[in-house]
Amino acid sequence: MSVKRFVPCTSKEKAVLLDRVHRYKNIVENKKTDATSNSERKKKEAWKNIAKEYNSNYNVSKRDKTQLKRCWEKFKSQLRKQKQLERQHSMKTERGEPYKTSPADDKLAAQVLTFQPWLDEEIVTPWDSDARYLQDAALVHTINHPETHLHINHEQPSVH
Repeated sequence: MSVKRFVPCTSKEKAVLLDRVHRYKNIVENKKTDATSNSERKKKEAWKNIAKEYNSNYNVSKRDKTQLKRCWEKFKSQLRKQKQLERQHSMKTERGEPYKTSPADDKLAAQVLTFQPWLDEEIVTPWDSDARYLQDAALVHTINHPETHLHINHEQPSVH
């Protein structure tokens, strides 16, 4: 039994795929799963059309709809990870020097974010910061309320 190995998409192939997905974004990125919308059938049909249009280009490797869908999902995942690293880097450097990415990826990411802005949203809560913030908050609390004694445990909890 031979296994087809997934060949990663190049930047040019991602750009072509992005253009095709953008045409079908309302179907492909639809989160509805109810029986009345027939979303699964529509998604399968949309990916079939995306594959047909994608493969009609002469400068891309021929791929089936499953490979293209996997490439698209992987690209979105990498974009989320990149945005997360950018936020972490900016926290480390206190909004200093920006995180370095390749210009080609930045261009594609900007295109994706035009029709999927939620990939770049940051949820801000007082509980999502790093340990340094928590230590600083505890220090401020002890300075303002010397009658309370806070102990910060730096050890990792053990799993039994």
